[in-house]
Amino acid sequence: MATTNAVAARTRTRTADNSTDNNNTNPFTLPELIHRLSRFTTLADSLSCVLVSRAFSEIFIPVIWFSVDFDSQPSFAGLPPSTITKHGHHIRIAENIQSCAEIRALANPQVQRLREIKYMDPTGSNLQHILGFEIVARNCSSLVRLDLLPDDPVPLGEENRLANYIPVTALIPPFGQLYQHPNISFLSCHHQALFRTDPLDGHHPAPSLLLHLPHLKTIELCDHEVENNPSPSNTLNTIPPRIILTELSRYCQNLTGIRVQGLRDCTDLVSAFCSTPATRKVSELAFDYDQISLGIITSLLLHPQTLTSVKIYRSVDFILNRDAVPAAEDHFWAHGQFLQLIPRTCKGLRILDIHLHEMDMDVVEMEEWVCKDLRKLRVRVKGLDTRDRILETIGLWRREWRARRNNLPSFFDGSDSNSNHVNSEQQNSLSIEERVVRHLLNLEKLETVWLGCQDWSPF
Repeated sequence: MATTNAVAARTRTRTADNSTDNNNTNPFTLPELIHRLSRFTTLADSLSCVLVSRAFSEIFIPVIWFSVDFDSQPSFAGLPPSTITKHGHHIRIAENIQSCAEIRALANPQVQRLREIKYMDPTGSNLQHILGFEIVARNCSSLVRLDLLPDDPVPLGEENRLANYIPVTALIPPFGQLYQHPNISFLSCHHQALFRTDPLDGHHPAPSLLLHLPHLKTIELCDHEVENNPSPSNTLNTIPPRIILTELSRYCQNLTGIRVQGLRDCTDLVSAFCSTPATRKVSELAFDYDQISLGIITSLLLHPQTLTSVKIYRSVDFILNRDAVPAAEDHFWAHGQFLQLIPRTCKGLRILDIHLHEMDMDVVEMEEWVCKDLRKLRVRVKGLDTRDRILETIGLWRREWRARRNNLPSFFDGSDSNSNHVNSEQQNSLSIEERVVRHLLNLEKLETVWLGCQDWSPF
């Protein structure tokens, strides 16, 4: 009897020890630990864990669906819609969404809690554009990161003219919710889209769209009235420029570029943008040429060290690349000496696109252009009024450019070709074509030149 009790006692002890060992060697019986470990498993391991048990499946399915990268998981685009409908609510991060099939898969209505979209290209077609921004709008309240940067924007033809543009409404969260897009650096929108009326107070605007774009570097504001369909009375044409500037200064501390097209108060807005605050470093300006003024030019010259691009907008019917050379109608021609102050002062200028302005070479040659890094120049020149004369100028420029590059004899050998200043005797000895070429050769980094018809490169 004593022996039996001893055996029973040893058996109970061994059973108790085994139970303790089992608790020590089966940590996955603790749900908290399983959740913690699931964060470190690979996708393949997570798929294997789903097959272990129903409990494991409930833990690891959200892990599998948490992040979708179409570069490393291209098969995701081919999943049946029913599968995405069942599990799409787990997706929080989506990356490298480029094709229409990938955007269509992510456009499933159950994908509505995205936190991050790391590169989505909505420019492939109008369908991609529409579906892409349905995704943005549906996830508006949860998004904290949005990257939309096509590597090669689609040409704006009839079939895809919308494809390069983001609907502003897709970026505006519901009222009462605040989120920001840290990677959006450029915004182009209609003036009216910048401000919204507060639904609780119809007489005052709510915070502007700029509130959500703290890292904006360039903004393009457009407001065109179409014939027989004028802009409504509550467009931003009725909002003073000081309000726009106040919003820009309040929310966009990194803003360095502004493009204004179709706004009646363009002069005041551009001039004030350049002068306030005093710490702003302006790099890019674009405006309607019919709004140009001495005030705008003066404001430009406040930023000679940082200004890299000056452009003008043209009328809708003006086409840059055409065979015929349009007649010059430059209302600012008499003040051309003031426009010359831009390339004479701004050393870092890379783009000078004032194609509606007609330069006078007598004025140009008075003083040297200091913008030796200029890459693109679009301008008319007095005397180059036919296609043949322009083509002759471009041909001579190309020949001289190649000669200099290959250390060959030049037409301008023996003259001071590194100086922009010439005396009256030299002016009389050179044709207008030769004078223009002489000027272009001083800008050794030029990649694009427009003198009245078509863009040309030096090679």
